[in-house]
Amino acid sequence: MDGRSDLKGPLCHLGLGRDGTYYLIAAGSANHAGHGRWKGFTNGGSGFIGIEAENVGDPAREKWPDEQIDAYIRGVAALFGYLNLPPERCCSHREWALPSGRKVDPHSIDMDDFRRNVGLAIDGRFAGRPMIPAMDLAQRPTLRRGARGVWVEQLQTKLELKADGIFGPLTEAAVRQYQRDHDLVGDGIVGPLTWAALNP
Repeated sequence: MDGRSDLKGPLCHLGLGRDGTYYLIAAGSANHAGHGRWKGFTNGGSGFIGIEAENVGDPAREKWPDEQIDAYIRGVAALFGYLNLPPERCCSHREWALPSGRKVDPHSIDMDDFRRNVGLAIDGRFAGRPMIPAMDLAQRPTLRRGARGVWVEQLQTKLELKADGIFGPLTEAAVRQYQRDHDLVGDGIVGPLTWAALNP
């Protein structure tokens, strides 16, 4: 949000965590990709929505998690569907940046495949990772921020929180921490896998 010593912020619009969580960084323009060109556009700051995804940037040290790639595709599709843009408008840093080679990311992502999947997602035909079911086999509902009721109270009791039955930011933070501590995807959503971990 604040930029760096040589470039004022914000430096992107959205951040994408390794677990597939999006974070809103800024609205309006951002000093995101620097000098470049794509499909007739030459101003990356005002002509694009910039997404920075968490990764060390070295394919030998870190692969892209499936959850993150799935969210990348679905998130871009949601934006493009809302803005009525074709998937061809999506470009990577390495495709945009001039001079050629100035940026090399995102490593190991085939952008033609990525754009094809964005198109499928816009049309509702992207398989991707299975969506979280609405409830588990024990009929416990999938819970996320905004949920209310006795199931949220049970969750909060398990997490040793004040059981007020309101799934707010403190409950979400506690769920994310619990998930990370138990080798689950830290998305803050209590689906079948998180319920199973909470009730061994």
